[in-house]
Amino acid sequence: MIKRGKYLQLLNNSKPLTLISQMIKSLVLSGVVLSGEEQMQRSFRTSLALGLSAASAIGLASCTPDSQVPTDAANTPGCTLAVGTVATWFKLGSVTLDGEVTPADSINFSDQPNCSFYVWSARMFLWLTSPTPPSYGGGGGRIFASPAFFDVSPENALHQRTLIKHHVGLMPFLSARVGQKGAHEQLIIRDKRSGRLFEQAPAQVSARGLPQILNTRNQLVEIQRGVLRNGQVVLFDPQGRQIDFLRSRKELQAGDIPALNRITIAGHAILFDLFGDVLQAEQAEADTGVVMAQNNSLIYYTIEVNDVYAYFASGVKSGAISAAHFPISATDETPISSYAATKGVSSFPDPEALAIELKTAWVEASSLPSGCNYITMSAKIPTYDTTDPTKWKVSGSTTKTMAMIGMHVVGSTGSTNPANSVHGHPEMIWATFEHKCNAPVGGGGYTYNGASLNESGPSETGPWLLSSSNNPGSPNQMRQSYNDSVTPHEVDSLNPPQTVGPSDVTRVMPWGMPGSNATSNTQIIALDHSVLSQIAAGDVRGNYIMTGATWRIFGGIIAAQVGTNKLANTTMETFAQGSNCFSCHVGGSAPAQFLGDNSGNGLSHIFGELQSLP
Repeated sequence: MIKRGKYLQLLNNSKPLTLISQMIKSLVLSGVVLSGEEQMQRSFRTSLALGLSAASAIGLASCTPDSQVPTDAANTPGCTLAVGTVATWFKLGSVTLDGEVTPADSINFSDQPNCSFYVWSARMFLWLTSPTPPSYGGGGGRIFASPAFFDVSPENALHQRTLIKHHVGLMPFLSARVGQKGAHEQLIIRDKRSGRLFEQAPAQVSARGLPQILNTRNQLVEIQRGVLRNGQVVLFDPQGRQIDFLRSRKELQAGDIPALNRITIAGHAILFDLFGDVLQAEQAEADTGVVMAQNNSLIYYTIEVNDVYAYFASGVKSGAISAAHFPISATDETPISSYAATKGVSSFPDPEALAIELKTAWVEASSLPSGCNYITMSAKIPTYDTTDPTKWKVSGSTTKTMAMIGMHVVGSTGSTNPANSVHGHPEMIWATFEHKCNAPVGGGGYTYNGASLNESGPSETGPWLLSSSNNPGSPNQMRQSYNDSVTPHEVDSLNPPQTVGPSDVTRVMPWGMPGSNATSNTQIIALDHSVLSQIAAGDVRGNYIMTGATWRIFGGIIAAQVGTNKLANTTMETFAQGSNCFSCHVGGSAPAQFLGDNSGNGLSHIFGELQSLP
């Protein structure tokens, strides 16, 4: 993997209308059709921080989300939970509608791949989305939006972020999508022809204003001109000498995203990597993509961390805590608790959860697919001047009710495995969840082991929030991008006169691995069905499914990732599906490798940018 300093030098730049009564009964049991009284209660609750969203328009042509989780997945050991297991996750010891779930014990984590990781992920999601009890700062809303959590601000011009403690009733400002970033916090580029991912950074420029590149002797040299020969770029220095910059592919570890360079030859921008491959600029696209849902709402995002993460990061930044990795034990939490006490915090309501980092995706809660319920919140979002339909200019802000459509859950764990008793998994576990009504399966479908081996996944019926049909012809095509290089910022159409508008999205690897991997798919499907079948009918959390989780064997290289290591969320990695979390969230040496530094190295990109709490 190319280290940060060298890296910057290397870069120069519908269902049939039959059995109607049964369908209505099914909708009522699933919580889709709400009584007038319940509608009023839920409407009142959304005036607080979080609540349950009533379906915007109830109708028979509704999304059939349950088809996304087949019910006949084989009893994969550990992934199919025994009846009654989920009840033990509830604080009261029994399943209750919208009841409080306790977090998984991350300190005493039984790290037996793969299913224990998936079970941890599912329980954490139910805990995070539980209604907030008084012990989390007074109650109201959902746990992940309680005063035990902190919003992470967008980075400022100095690439700094601040921690903002949640207050019940006061929601964060949500931002439209800003490009997915790589291991060095640079934009990800996708080659339209091959689908390969690259990472691009701003050009290194000499004092004379010439772009620079590191040659094979590790000398930073100026580029005077370049030509294309037989599909490869050839570079020359100011003295007319050819620059030898090509690297051996042996330097590229499995899963790495290669560095990408950019120069201009004869007035045309050329993108090329360090192994001689050239991409014409007009054939590549930067993942600064902004996604618009079919209800004409842009997708908005927020990043949050829990109290343990916040006080740990602040303590490390202030010098009060010395650590080489995220907390993985009760011993690791002792100095965090001591530091938090200096900020007036006497205890954590969830110390066994260890450090948690979240990213969530939201759309405006209007004109949502009929028959789908969502977790909702009131939040401030940008408003846009749409006079020019190809360039939406930010014009202010407004407060809207927003519906959650995706969540990344990331957390550190300890270990009960003797082989890992010292270090456990400081790399953290990465899991992702989507609303069932987001998008249909694409990419050729998938197989799983059900009543027979290698069954094909069932067909799915919309309407969908992120797709105009069950089988869109050209899905996952970026239509607009976010431009923060102008003031005010803009959402720009990529192909004027095409206007800013919805894209068709599908789940390329619906269970975090290639569709043909029936064994892996079955593990996720079996766990999802176990959990969903054991929670109460009508519980809004039952409308979200886990599509996978990944982690890295302690001390292993990037290639040693396990679990569903092609994990992506259609709401957050829409145009980079099939990539790998740890292609970006890795790098550097300890402690940066297990934390994250201000160069973007490490497992947590935000860690290095966070400023200490006042």
